[in-house]
Amino acid sequence: MSDISYGELQERLGFDDPTLRQALDRLIAAKLIIEKTSKHKALGLTYEIDQMYHSFLCILLATLQMQRDTLNGISCCMGYGDYPISL
Repeated sequence: MSDISYGELQERLGFDDPTLRQALDRLIAAKLIIEKTSKHKALGLTYEIDQMYHSFLCILLATLQMQRDTLNGISCCMGYGDYPISL
């Protein structure tokens, strides 16, 4: 996974500065993402998912997408219909 800039994150997520900064600070503190200064000054700070969690997140997201597509929603591990999570 390549790095993503602060500006790109803000554009994709639609978060204001305080909300995005708070979310990033929590993820950095939990060591889920790494904050770096880009070699390209225009990008400023960039972020990447820690390698240890990257594969786990890919599997989790793929599973959620599969559930959403096949079950018309996402359910917890108890099975279809138990505690549905609407998106």
